[in-house]
Amino acid sequence: MAEKKPSNREQVKQIVAGIEGSIQELFQSERYAEYLRTMSRFHTYSVNNTILIHMQMPNATHVAGYNKWKNQFGRHVKQGEKGLTIIAPTPLKKKIEEMRLDPDTRTPVLDRDGNIIMDEKTVEIPLFKPVKVFTADQTDGKPLPSLAVALTGDVQQ
Repeated sequence: MAEKKPSNREQVKQIVAGIEGSIQELFQSERYAEYLRTMSRFHTYSVNNTILIHMQMPNATHVAGYNKWKNQFGRHVKQGEKGLTIIAPTPLKKKIEEMRLDPDTRTPVLDRDGNIIMDEKTVEIPLFKPVKVFTADQTDGKPLPSLAVALTGDVQQ
């Protein structure tokens, strides 16, 4: 005799149980803990850029662009260092002409001669480009500020 095929409801329950198990496993795994440690180091970067940095250098800590290291931190990138690639917003501002519309009727407004009045408007088009950033290990110069001082020396007993 043929086995009875599970109903749709039973199949959905099995799928949901599998997903819940996988999610619990992920949250308890070392991989997730490593991901969270990495995310915490790059609080000023988007999730996508944080993932890009992590993929290129999982143990990266302080990350900044060339000019930021130079101008804000008093450090310079070591010669021959290869930067990590991230995606940076570079919005394009463009001037366009747009018909002036009546706020109530949403029809074009005409001047005294019956011509449509055109207004110049600046719009921002979101664009992105790849840029290079560098980790603190790839730089030399003024020491970075820290909250704690490294302990040195021996403690007996």
